[in-house]
Amino acid sequence: MTHDVIQYRTQRADIIPAGRNLIKLDIELRAESKEYRLKVKIAPLVSKYNYIVIDTPPALGILTVNALTAANSLIIPAQADLYSLQGIGQLYDTIEMVTSYTNPNLVLNGVLLTKHNARNIISRDMADTAKSTASEIGTFLYSTVIRECIAIREAQASQKTIYEYAPKSNASQDYLNFADEFIRRKKS
Repeated sequence: MTHDVIQYRTQRADIIPAGRNLIKLDIELRAESKEYRLKVKIAPLVSKYNYIVIDTPPALGILTVNALTAANSLIIPAQADLYSLQGIGQLYDTIEMVTSYTNPNLVLNGVLLTKHNARNIISRDMADTAKSTASEIGTFLYSTVIRECIAIREAQASQKTIYEYAPKSNASQDYLNFADEFIRRKKS
């Protein structure tokens, strides 16, 4: 993988976004050693970055298995709703399989609540449930939450990062706060 695939450069990150053809990749990755394709492709970049963030679709297919095989640590983003939190259990089963077969060094590094609305009772209740769920799978819930924010969807529609589209939005600030909390926890 070379730097020619990087489509966005910011002061803090280089970004390689997925395209519409990503769904086809799930079908194409049916060959032997398919779980290691991403790990092999990003290996030349590992020494050039402090962190490489791999964001996957919310499905438990071969793309997610590739990401988990390539990763050192995993942060589980979960929406503040019941179905998302129930999905953590299914994801945890996949994580256990990956650590058993393709990546024994994968570390579960917390749960991050997204699309959170502190004004809704259900969001507040789900935050408590998320904390319990995180504890049950041997990890923690980040204190930072990503608030529900229309600017995220608008940025996606505009094909811009949240920092380009709405740098002063709640979500933009929340993600910066999360990055700070993540780095602080890694150092301690």
